Amino acid sequence: VPRRFLPNPSLGSWVDRQRQSYKKFLNDDSSSNMTKDRIQLLNKVGFRWACTKLQEESWEGSYEKLLSFVKEFGHARVPEKFPQNPRLGMWMVIQRRSFEMYLKDSSSSSMTADRILLLNKVGFEWVLRGKLEFSF
Repeated sequence: VPRRFLPNPSLGSWVDRQRQSYKKFLNDDSSSNMTKDRIQLLNKVGFRWACTKLQEESWEGSYEKLLSFVKEFGHARVPEKFPQNPRLGMWMVIQRRSFEMYLKDSSSSSMTADRILLLNKVGFEWVLRGKLEFSF
């Protein structure tokens, strides 16, 4: 359901508030009223946490872009601000946050054991030591 859902504008607003609260929850923002229980309930009904173009891009599509990066550069250390594909850099950040949530409580995260295995296969670094710089 998009934020501006014409058939039911109040539903669109409510869904948008859930997404915003979830985003704050992921960032450990204390102003979030999201809880693990609410996340589990919303996940059970198939709630889509993603609604932006960055988030709508399928996980598999982003993974394929990561594979291309690895093939071209020989490693999976995509910087957060990767000039050739800024979305890929942000996707990497989201994977790390999702992984942290998965470790705390797998039912409140979009990360799965299968995704972890796939990311490990290409040498994904779950914990970074210092900022990544990218030079050509």
